[in-house]
Amino acid sequence: MRLLFLAFVSMLALAAQDESVSAAIAALQRGDLPVAEQTLRARLKAAPDDAVALNVLGIVLDQQKKFTEADSVYRRATALDPRSPGLLNNYGNHLIATGRPKEARTVFLKVLAIDPGHANANVQLARIALEQKSPAEALRRLDALPQEAKRDPAVSLMLMQADFALHRDQEGGAILARLEAEPGADHEQIGMALAAAGQYEKAEEQFSRALEAAPGNFEILDNLGLAASHAGHDQRAREVLESAHRLRPDNVDVLYDLAAVNARLKDNDAALRLLVDAARIAPERADVLRLLARTTAEVGYFGDAVKAWDQYLKLVPNDDAARRERAFAMTAIGNDMKGGLAELREYVAKHRGDAVGYYELGVAESASNGPQAHASLDRAIALKPDLTAAHVARGFLYFREGNLRAALPDFEFAHRRDPENPVILDRLGQTYADMDRPAEAVPLLRRAAELSPRDSTILLHLARALTTMGQSEEAKAVFQRFREVGPNKSTLAHPPGLVDFLSLPPEEQMARYRAGVVRTVRSNPRNAEAQVRYLELLLGDGSFDEATSVARQIAALKPGPALIAEAAAALLNAEQYAAAKELLESAPAGSPDTALDLAIAVFHVSGAQAGLEQLDGIPEAQRSGDYYLARAEMLDAAKRPEEAFAMLRKALAASPKRSDLYRHAAMLLIRKRRAGEALQLLARGAAVLPDNPDILLLEAIARELSSETGQAERLLKTVEDRWPEWPDAWIADAMVRDLHGQYAEARSRLDTGMALGAKTAAAYYLLADTAMHAGRTEEARGAIAQASALAPGDAAVKALAGAIQSGGALPPGTAADVVQLLLQ
Repeated sequence: MRLLFLAFVSMLALAAQDESVSAAIAALQRGDLPVAEQTLRARLKAAPDDAVALNVLGIVLDQQKKFTEADSVYRRATALDPRSPGLLNNYGNHLIATGRPKEARTVFLKVLAIDPGHANANVQLARIALEQKSPAEALRRLDALPQEAKRDPAVSLMLMQADFALHRDQEGGAILARLEAEPGADHEQIGMALAAAGQYEKAEEQFSRALEAAPGNFEILDNLGLAASHAGHDQRAREVLESAHRLRPDNVDVLYDLAAVNARLKDNDAALRLLVDAARIAPERADVLRLLARTTAEVGYFGDAVKAWDQYLKLVPNDDAARRERAFAMTAIGNDMKGGLAELREYVAKHRGDAVGYYELGVAESASNGPQAHASLDRAIALKPDLTAAHVARGFLYFREGNLRAALPDFEFAHRRDPENPVILDRLGQTYADMDRPAEAVPLLRRAAELSPRDSTILLHLARALTTMGQSEEAKAVFQRFREVGPNKSTLAHPPGLVDFLSLPPEEQMARYRAGVVRTVRSNPRNAEAQVRYLELLLGDGSFDEATSVARQIAALKPGPALIAEAAAALLNAEQYAAAKELLESAPAGSPDTALDLAIAVFHVSGAQAGLEQLDGIPEAQRSGDYYLARAEMLDAAKRPEEAFAMLRKALAASPKRSDLYRHAAMLLIRKRRAGEALQLLARGAAVLPDNPDILLLEAIARELSSETGQAERLLKTVEDRWPEWPDAWIADAMVRDLHGQYAEARSRLDTGMALGAKTAAAYYLLADTAMHAGRTEEARGAIAQASALAPGDAAVKALAGAIQSGGALPPGTAADVVQLLLQ
């Protein structure tokens, strides 16, 4: 649209009656705005009613962002010449620039009343219509433009947006194809238009392409994350928004968007931390407070939810739905049940079509008035038959009344709608069990216990159902776990204070957590679960001798296998294999929770043969992909590579969609310099998991080791194009270029990877190597020190550290050493 502006300025020059105005226009055209302004003000002193001079001065002031002065100038000009389409058009542009689209629309309509074909007025009215969600009007305005103007990229974007918004997908798709094919296509702007039209998957693709050219661009990352979120790709949205968050940790929009994605992924802990940060930075953001209130209520902190709703309602006092949610939270606390119920009843009287209102009223009434609760829940389901929460609430009400046959259809409906919800699984399983259908109950309750392993209510229901089925050994183990977990607090309203706790600095949060764990251990040393938490703290501190002592205390308490396995996992992760072995040996022999970990601990303490013998004792039915992977590693350590590779094949046959198994298997083959076999395995993995970037990245590394550098680079480009927000791809690309002496190109890709959050030993190794080759010795020393701290003893790091220290050349090494560092 810049051409329209220049053309109009030329027309003003022709219309000017005074040479000074013509001189000012010439200054405007060459960009000398101060001279243009000075010349025009001098003219207006002599001729204050020169409408052309006022019009040009308005343009000059707008160009200098002097909007307040420009406003009064345009008002004077339009009073002098109210039917000048050019003047009105400029005034409309000014109103758009100052954020007054409603006033601008009125002015642009006056332009069209005088000149129906006015190009800029039609374009601006179309833009306003799109912002006001009126695509049909936008399309009508744009259709009035000449064909040449429609091919302007900005106009084409609006046409495409309007077509897609009107579900004219063929027309919109044709424009999209043309825009994409143009040299220098602006994929970010195309993505913005598509997102505005609700075409989120297409927008995600465009933002991904924009990110290829600018991988560390915060705005593009933010828009890509939002598009992925709206497209339902929550996992990718989280990864992209985390990259944006690393770039700007205090950006409230990213904090909010990332929290919303985490809340949908049921990671409420992460969501709450982000929301607390956002509320601290921007306490006036109502959307942040609203999501904070809902998320704290979701995790049972209703007191914190009420506080958040109070803050929200100060900002948005007329939000009836927020008052309803606050009242519901009040009834959950129980401190003001009467007041909360009164507010909920007042709400549904005012909003008779709101199913959620009736659901919340029914839940609140169920504590004291069954018939009224039934009526409210029936009304909620009549208004919204697929409201799962209302079916669960009504089913539980029937269950509590002993009417199992009535409860069952509600629980079955809820399970079909949300099959992985542990509460629904437990309710349905308990109902089957009480109806003497334990064979149907046990699988549901087992799955509920897997999803919520610390919910003692679920554990109790499962143990009882197992007992009814005659599975006494498993029932005994579950009862033991039930006793370890203790009373179930998940269904109780927690006292307020979670938000205050999360508002503390991380070090103070950890100090309070530590103090609480230590206090519990000292007051009740027989609390095995608290001892496990204490063990984890000691291992995190590196206090390995004390941790070993605590592990022995845990063993002496004789907890169930699940708690022993949890403590042993912490010891294994800290590479405290002897202590892990001793603890695991205290568990019942052959326990499925501990058998594999015991074999791994034995392997590290007593060698491969001892580990293999331990694995031999694990029954066939318990041999998962992890079992075969562990066996492969032990066979490899025992110098039996062919058997190891056979076990890798079994691991993948047992769990063909486990991407981590392909990674482990490929890494083992790569370490053994068998890149060709790694490629064959990864090709199978790519066929099973075509959208897994890790497998493609490993294939690129394997091709580099097979001297197929061109293929490796093409694969890395594919990964970078599809997942430009993923730092590992850029670090791998930097590694390939560094190995081939392309240090400047390596550094460019490394900088991108580190900007996206890569802080690994491999990244610091590459930083040191590229800095050394660029003659920046101090930078190289600092980077290699960080690499050494992250990967002590690594061969590639030690070699580079020695070269930097001596000032000599890097000794000849193998690409496999650097690759090994990358794969750690």
